[in-house]
Amino acid sequence: MTAREWSERIPRATPHLERLQDDLAQREKRRTLQVRLWQWGLLLAGFLFWEGASRQGWLDPLLFSSPSAVFGLLRGLSRQGTLWTDIGVTVYETVVGFALGVLGGALVAFLLWLFPFLLRILDPYLVVLNSLPKIALGPVFIVAFGAGSRAIVIIAAFVSIFVTIRSSSAFGMDVKYPPGRSFGAGG
Repeated sequence: MTAREWSERIPRATPHLERLQDDLAQREKRRTLQVRLWQWGLLLAGFLFWEGASRQGWLDPLLFSSPSAVFGLLRGLSRQGTLWTDIGVTVYETVVGFALGVLGGALVAFLLWLFPFLLRILDPYLVVLNSLPKIALGPVFIVAFGAGSRAIVIIAAFVSIFVTIRSSSAFGMDVKYPPGRSFGAGG
């Protein structure tokens, strides 16, 4: 049967059904607009509250700046021409650290899959290391590795490696046949 024959067999929409579909589409557009307005309103209210709390002294300026100060700093960095350079360096450090963490975590998870006894030994330690607030250890890494890019890359790798090990090794434990078997290796 050709596509044309199939399309001829499909019943045509009635005017009543088309009107219902149009009404539904209009209601969905209105609902989407309402949701967007609420989202933007909440964002604006949050910024206004933050600005007011900063100006009233409710927030410690050492820990929380005000939105106007943040935007002023961004404007100054942009005028100096360093904003995009700084953003590029930060993105580079994050991507490299994440890639190292994922690759290292996948390698460790593969080794743990190959040696289940080792997984049983290390599992409690991996659980504890995975549950640590890794960003809270940032100052330790900065003291140990310096305040440069190396420390940031190591922090990013540390944040991602244990999550990768836990999720990859859990996934790998579901696979019951030796590696390479699915590619025809071995008997």
